[in-house]
Order: sequence, then C-alpha cells, then structure tokens
Amino acid sequence: GRFLSVVRARAGMAAMFANVANSAQQITGLLLAAVRVRPGLLMDAVVKFATSPKATAEYVSSKSKFMTTRLENEVSQMSSDINEILLNPSVYESAKEWTRKHVYFMQSAVDSVIGPVVWLGGYNQAIEAGLSEIDAVRAGDSAVRETQGSQAPEDIASFETGSAFYRMFTQFAGYFNMNANLLGTEFVKVSRDMGLKKGAGRGLYVLTLGLLAPAIVGELIMQLFKGGPDDDDKDGEYLDDWLASVLGYGLLRYTTAMAPGVGPAINATVNTLNNKPYDDRISTAPAISMIEAAVKAPTDLYKTIVENGKPSKAIKEVATLISMTVGVPASAAAKPVGYLADVSAGRVAPTGPVDAVRGTITGTASPASKQ
Repeated sequence: GRFLSVVRARAGMAAMFANVANSAQQITGLLLAAVRVRPGLLMDAVVKFATSPKATAEYVSSKSKFMTTRLENEVSQMSSDINEILLNPSVYESAKEWTRKHVYFMQSAVDSVIGPVVWLGGYNQAIEAGLSEIDAVRAGDSAVRETQGSQAPEDIASFETGSAFYRMFTQFAGYFNMNANLLGTEFVKVSRDMGLKKGAGRGLYVLTLGLLAPAIVGELIMQLFKGGPDDDDKDGEYLDDWLASVLGYGLLRYTTAMAPGVGPAINATVNTLNNKPYDDRISTAPAISMIEAAVKAPTDLYKTIVENGKPSKAIKEVATLISMTVGVPASAAAKPVGYLADVSAGRVAPTGPVDAVRGTITGTASPASKQ
C-alpha cells in the first residue's frame, strides 16, 4: 500500500509540476463560479482584487477561517519553503519534501487569485440577500468549495477514498466530480423550485457556464499551448480541425471525465475513428502510464543514440523514470530539453519566435513545425 501511494504521488508530481497549460486552464473556475454567484458581483470582485490584491486577500482571510487555511497555509508556507530550499540547495531530502508539498505550486498561485474573487462575490451576494454575517461567510466558503474544489479531508468524495490500489484509478478525478456535483445540484434545484418548463432558461444557463463554456475554453487553452490541432485530413485547412477539437473531442473528453472508469472507454472508442492509433488504447491510470513510460526509457534511449530515434521521447521517458524512482520533478526540466533536442536534431523547425518560445515552455512541437 505504501509503495502504491508513493507511485501515485510521484505520478501526480511528474504530470502537474510546473504545468503551465493546466495552470492557465484554471481561469475557467470563474465560469463555474458564475453558476453560483451573479457575474456582476464576480466582476466587481475581480476589479477589487486587481486594484488591491493584498488588501482583498487579507480581508477575505480575516472573514473566513476556511479561506485562511486555503490561502495562508498553502501560499505563505510555500513561500517560506522556497526560501529554505534556496538557502540549502544541496539538501536533497529538503528539496524532495518541498516538491512533495508543493507539486501544484503554479495551480496554487492561480487559486490565490481566483479563490478570493469567488469568495468575495459569494459573500457579497449573501449580504445583499439579507443573510447574517455568519451565513454570508458560509455562503462565500461554499461558493469556493463547490466551484473551485477543496482537498481538505472532509471534502473528499467517498468514491475517491479506499485502498491505495483503488485510489490509483481515481487520481485527478476530484475536479470533475466536483463539477458533476455542481451541475447535478443546480439541475435538481431548477426542477424542484421552478419546474422543467419555467426553469428552462436557468437550466440552459447552468449547462452553458457549468459545462459547455469551461470545456470549450479549457480545450482552447490547451490547443493554444500545443500549437493547435493537427491537420488530420491533410487538406491544408485547419479551421475544421480546430472546430472538431474544441467543440467535439474536447467537449467529449471533459464530459466523460465526470464518469470515472466509463470515460476512458468512451474516449478510446471515439478515438478509433481518427488516424492516430496511439490514442485508441484505454488509459487505466496516470500512474500506470508513467510506469510504462519509465520502463521504456532504456530502450528508447538506446534507439536515440544508436538508431537515430526521437530525442524528445527518450528524454521525457528518462525524466519520468527519474521522477518515479528518485522523487524529484525531472519531467518539468525534460520539456524544454526534449524540445530543443528535437530542434537541434532537425526533427522540429519552429514556425517563428512565438512558436519556439511556446514549444520550449510546453515541450510540445506544433503540428506545423514537425519535420
């Protein structure tokens, strides 16, 4: 059990540490928040935070113990730990411990902005509705917890708990479970309080901001970081590929992610319709995929050196092997190194300075730049 827990944690580290694209996708949290909080109040909170970020964060923390824990215990502790690591750069155990605690440091940085904005909007909405101070604070806490997620033990869904082996297959499912719960709760409220006919407008609003918009915007952000979708039909036109990716496959993946276990099977079935055989398999768990990549590392490294294999693939797999065995986020460094190695080997030719910077940050070559 201990071994499987460590493997799961290190797989999460390898996938999420310094993941710029995933961090950028967190802005879709404001769309989810609009299901619970009026957009106008969210915009007022955005303006307030933008003009006085420190004062706003302190105000929110002074009102809510939940937000104090979410902000100070995560962000402030992260800052102090960074300073400690910088002062003791040769202490391996300290570096590994800091990495373990702050795998999601980029995501936490984004949440330190989104969280207070959502809380303030929820709090002000409750005050306007005439709720007491205590209930308004609770409303702000609820808005954050139910639209941005929470990793507090009491907020973990029951299906995410269980043995170490079982939890291997529920990794990263918490966000989508939260989204599914939000949608389910809101649709039940519409049906109960307004009826299906009178509540059709509210239902469409919830569907749009609670599912369609986050899925579409999130996929759009991911495709921009990837350099856009590939020209699958080789017709020289990319508009149809953008539409298929953002409005088709992206929306499907987002929706099916709300059904752990079933979602991967549905995605694999749909992927058989494209010309990419590598995405037809059913991914069982992120940790297992990481182990598979680590096992392939020696062979692909040999092919790269002796048989002119793909440098980036070997570098990423070796980095995954290091991440899974040593416990430090080598995968983050492998992204720029692997990309630049492909450029040096002539396998990738950036289309311009912007494409080169994007590829270096993400480690992914755009379809147009592949040779």
